[in-house]
Amino acid sequence: MYNDAMTNHILPILALALLFGCQPKAVEAEQEVTETETPPEDDSTGTVTDSAEPEEPDPGPIGEWSTCYGVLTRDADSFSWKGNVYPCDITGASTYEDGILSLLPDTSDECEDLPWWFRIFEDENPSFASITNGSRLTLLPTVPTDPARVINLEETLVEEEWTLVNDGGNTNAFKLCWTPTGQFFEGRYVSLEDSSDFISHGGVITQVVESDEGEQHWSTQCAGNCPCGGVVTVEERTEDTLSGRYYASNCSRQMDGTFTATPHE
Repeated sequence: MYNDAMTNHILPILALALLFGCQPKAVEAEQEVTETETPPEDDSTGTVTDSAEPEEPDPGPIGEWSTCYGVLTRDADSFSWKGNVYPCDITGASTYEDGILSLLPDTSDECEDLPWWFRIFEDENPSFASITNGSRLTLLPTVPTDPARVINLEETLVEEEWTLVNDGGNTNAFKLCWTPTGQFFEGRYVSLEDSSDFISHGGVITQVVESDEGEQHWSTQCAGNCPCGGVVTVEERTEDTLSGRYYASNCSRQMDGTFTATPHE
């Protein structure tokens, strides 16, 4: 009886053991790992090569410019100056470096009266800081001088020339230069008898002013041993004539009078 009971107790256990022992083994899921390779960067630029061409040096101002006193012409390595007040032809080499224009004249013997901007350099070659603004070329001397004393030149100037005769019979030649837009540029005058009885032997026209009355005032100035100044007032103007009055101070002299004018030849 004991054996039957024991057998009854063991049989269920064996049955359970067989049940669980017959289960298939767990299938392990295989996970396929795919490695993604990062392709190497394509260095398509290769070696960097500087293909830029070297910059050409600045040749400085090149061309032709005028004042009331003459014409300056320059190319990359030479220049010429042709004066129109006195016979004055100057040529030579020129250089431009670091903003400085240097003139190296070799034929200045042809000049009866050197321009002031040559004379101030004495035994040195003239050199200038140059500034180009549109059609205007400004040259600043590199030696000490009056700060207001610079050389202004224009690509194109309109000239106006008159021979003035005062009521005492003295004659002066006046020349005024204007920009193409009608702006006064500069002017000069000189006595045709080398006399100081009509304003002075010669000088410059510093300003031209139009009055409300329709008159035109030419302010004059001269330097030297006897500085002077004056005003020539144009009262009437036609294509071929001028007339008006003048006033001037020359050393201790005061002078005034009237004048007429015809185109200067």
